[in-house]
Amino acid sequence: MAACEAAAAAGMAAAAATARPVVLRHAGAVLAAMTSGLDTSVPNMARVYNYWLGGKDHFAADRAEAARLVALYPPLPALARENRAFLLEAAGWAARQGIGQFIDLGAGLPVSPSVHQAARAVLPAARVAYVDIDPVVLSRAVALLATGDGLAAVDADLRDPAAVLGHQGLRAVINPARPVCVILGAVVHFLDPDAACAVTAGYASLLAPGSCLVLSSLDRFSA
Repeated sequence: MAACEAAAAAGMAAAAATARPVVLRHAGAVLAAMTSGLDTSVPNMARVYNYWLGGKDHFAADRAEAARLVALYPPLPALARENRAFLLEAAGWAARQGIGQFIDLGAGLPVSPSVHQAARAVLPAARVAYVDIDPVVLSRAVALLATGDGLAAVDADLRDPAAVLGHQGLRAVINPARPVCVILGAVVHFLDPDAACAVTAGYASLLAPGSCLVLSSLDRFSA
């Protein structure tokens, strides 16, 4: 797994050369609404992110919240797109190393191209589990992704690595005893630093040799 981590670190280092600080101090309303359910009158972070990526799963409240956040920090939509491009590139890289299993943690609403599309462009038989606890995400993922062909939508909390890797739904498509690419894409910044470190270390300690951990995060600055 060291080689995978080194390559990912190199990619992140290159991206850092053009990275921009992100102000999230005022984003509390959005973060509190991450699991707001199917109430379309309340903004939901997954739908806001989907809107920035050009997806279709968003409503007026989400677009208004997206506009409010962009007014606070205009580069946010570009950062969302840059992050997505990095995750897809990383998935393709992992597949080129022969890794055929992927776990996308805090996956968010389905967008195209998806992680499984990026992986299957290299390894057509790649298997992917999309993990989230947001009911908005899960309802869409079940409808669009859980088609019985090596894809699964898993209702699990990414903060508990052992529970995620032991989840029956995940194990229907993923064998944790074999190399797997675990993706933590733009989610750990929602955790406090100690929890983020514990979660990351937890997955790293439980993965089979030859596995890969892909991580992206926004820096938080107070204004």
